[in-house]
Amino acid sequence: GPDAGFGDVAALAFVLDQMPLGVLLVDGAGRVVWMNRNARARIRSGDGITLCDGRPAARSDGDSAALDQLVERAVASSKRRVTRDPEMVALPRGSDARPLVVVVRPVDRPSGEHRANGAARAAIFLLDPDHDLRTSRDRLQRLFGLTPAESQLAALLAAGCSLRAAAS
Repeated sequence: GPDAGFGDVAALAFVLDQMPLGVLLVDGAGRVVWMNRNARARIRSGDGITLCDGRPAARSDGDSAALDQLVERAVASSKRRVTRDPEMVALPRGSDARPLVVVVRPVDRPSGEHRANGAARAAIFLLDPDHDLRTSRDRLQRLFGLTPAESQLAALLAAGCSLRAAAS
């Protein structure tokens, strides 16, 4: 296929650094082996997630245990080459911020691929519900043939406004 032999890891890392979500890859022991810029910044600031002994951790022991369980299940699925749906947990953050949404899924690999020590076994995605996606009304109009009013409503809904608040 078109991705056979793809080896431009630097290009892939660049693309992931441009995304408005955090991405972490963990090995078979649950230790972080790579993270994108957004994840590094969030971990540095302690915004809902940090590292403890190289493993992702939350603000409380209970939330850290829940996160550990998700990572362990994803890693086990990856080792057994079993496809498993992503699992999620919400991690509390600072006073007014909504919880950080953490999605964990196994890393699927072709059955014959060599799995060296330190190879990624699970991917962790960090989604900030307070992040403003800044949906461009002009872009929405062009892409979907919307009127100015329709594109304004769509942008407000995409930013998390309720239908009632957007209508007013």
